[in-house]
Amino acid sequence: MVNITSSQQIGIQCAHPMVRRVERKAMNTPSTAAEERQALIDVCVEGWRFARIFERAILKLPPSEAPRHINQARYFLKKVDDGLERFGLRIVNLTGQPYDPGLAVSALNIGDFGADDVLYIEQVVEPVVMGPEGLVRGGTVMLAKALQL
Repeated sequence: MVNITSSQQIGIQCAHPMVRRVERKAMNTPSTAAEERQALIDVCVEGWRFARIFERAILKLPPSEAPRHINQARYFLKKVDDGLERFGLRIVNLTGQPYDPGLAVSALNIGDFGADDVLYIEQVVEPVVMGPEGLVRGGTVMLAKALQL
C-alpha cells in the first residue's frame, strides 16, 4: 500500500491556493489514535453499506454473471472484517433478529408500530460496531412485525 501525504511527494504541483492550504494543514495536524480508529470505523461502516447495495444490484444480473460478483462482495466484506479485527473491532449485523428496545440500535420506523407488536429487525441500515470494551457505535435499523403462529 502506498501512503502519500502530499501531492508534492509524487511530483504533482497544484497552483490553487486552497489546495496548498489544505495540504499544509493536513501535514501539520497530527491525528490521534482515537481519530484514526474512528476514521477506520467510518470507512468500514460505509464499505459495509456499499457492499449491501452492491448485493442488491447483483440480483438484477443474469444468473450466469451473479456468482462471480457475489464472491467479490464476500471477499470485500471479509477484508473489512479482517481490518477491523486487527483493532479488536467487529461489525454486528442484526438482520432477522427479534427487536428489543434495549438493543444498541435506533429504529427509524418504531413509530409505525404499537406497544404490543412483536417486532424483528427487517433491515440493518447501519451496523453495530463492537470492540473489546463493548459498544463502539450503535446501529440503525428498520423494523417489521413478526408473524405470530
